[in-house]
Amino acid sequence: MLVAVTGSAPAWRTALGELPIVRRGRWAVGGSASLALHGLPVDPRDLDLLVDHVAAAELVDGLRGAVVSDEARWDRGDVRAARRALAVVHGVEVEILEGVEAVGPMGDVVVATPDLDHVDRIIVSDRRIPVLPLSTIQVLLDATGNRERAAMVAKVLGGGRCQGARFDSVWSRRTGQDIAVSDIAAAAFVTVPAVQLACATGRLRSWLSTCCLGPLPSLT
Repeated sequence: MLVAVTGSAPAWRTALGELPIVRRGRWAVGGSASLALHGLPVDPRDLDLLVDHVAAAELVDGLRGAVVSDEARWDRGDVRAARRALAVVHGVEVEILEGVEAVGPMGDVVVATPDLDHVDRIIVSDRRIPVLPLSTIQVLLDATGNRERAAMVAKVLGGGRCQGARFDSVWSRRTGQDIAVSDIAAAAFVTVPAVQLACATGRLRSWLSTCCLGPLPSLT
């Protein structure tokens, strides 16, 4: 999937757009920023980057003086990583995690390192940024006990009906026709899951009025 993110940029998105270019390694945005990039209503305060060994070296070297810590065998209790580097870019903390795993109470791995060959691509500041897919994010959220956000992602992935709309299309009372969710997403420069979530929460029309950057078919 390749979508574009446009509009005024908060600090975390500015920092994301100014990260060093990774030319050989594999990496992806995770955490709350990945949810926001998929269009879910969260307000990230930092950036979590999941990386392989090569990408970790490229990012840490490229950030140079912005790196404030760099440690091996980092362990938070529920999450651990082979390497964790922390940098500050535009006042935003950027956490670089190599070989990250979700760990259970007995120290066993409950979610292995995500496959960085399978990512979504989202355009930020004219760059194709790799982002964890929502299905991967949901597994990680469940494993780390973040039930509220896991449920929010599940609602998007699970599909359903709301206010005369399906998660693949929206019924227009004015035209008497279905409008494809993918067409709405393309016109508004947002992701399909973002439109699906707005539908699920019954706020599609008001949400589009604030985020739409192009003409949309009438939904009323």
